[in-house]
Amino acid sequence: MLHRRFGISELFVCESTAQCAISNPQKNSWEEMENFIDQGNYIPKYVFALPDNQFAIELQHKFNLDLRTRDAHFVLQEFE
Repeated sequence: MLHRRFGISELFVCESTAQCAISNPQKNSWEEMENFIDQGNYIPKYVFALPDNQFAIELQHKFNLDLRTRDAHFVLQEFE
């Protein structure tokens, strides 16, 4: 699994499927993170955030992602 940090946001990528999970997305670091996703042709699948993270909700709707507010550890096991 590939792991990359963008400020306080994190990106987890399954190298065999190219699916990725975005953790704690922040608007101020999104452009850099989005460029990294685009350059690697990664497929956003999940977003993990606290329920009050409005930017995570925006990403959920933009990319039709599965928004998770808990149990992230169990979902990430699918990537390994």
